[in-house]
Amino acid sequence: MRRVLLSDIDGTLVDSNSLHADSWRRAFEHFGIEVGLDEAWSQIGKGGDQLIPVFVKPDLRKRLEDSIKEYRDDLLKREYMARMVPFAGARELLMRVKKEGLKVVLATSAKKDDLAFYKRLVGMDDLVDEEATSSDAPESRPEPGIFAAALKKDRKHSGRRNSSGRHAI
Repeated sequence: MRRVLLSDIDGTLVDSNSLHADSWRRAFEHFGIEVGLDEAWSQIGKGGDQLIPVFVKPDLRKRLEDSIKEYRDDLLKREYMARMVPFAGARELLMRVKKEGLKVVLATSAKKDDLAFYKRLVGMDDLVDEEATSSDAPESRPEPGIFAAALKKDRKHSGRRNSSGRHAI
């Protein structure tokens, strides 16, 4: 039986949701789109391709979507990532999971270079068995593609197909 802890990072292992919400709010503001912090916060967990349509009218979306994403990504890296912190006990939780014989599999809509940052931040490089990022899924969250991609990678490397014994947080 294969036992796996399947985990996201943002808002799960790293305290970053408020920072993501504010960076989205500021990105929209930069393009003249007024979005309240509470409105942005309510959309956290979605990929940009699913979050942007909530706030940008269809006639503007085609013209602005890529620019909004680029601006927001740069803003996040420049002003917000340095303020992110792991949740208390995040590394210890993963160590306990490993001690119990479970594999740690990460599923994040973050980009690969951002994942490297998060892994260093939590100090979990040595604890992660498999990972999937935004480039591994056909669609962004909240669609389940990233989690399916992570489990597929785990099965591929384990050589077994068994859906029992998986745990997700």
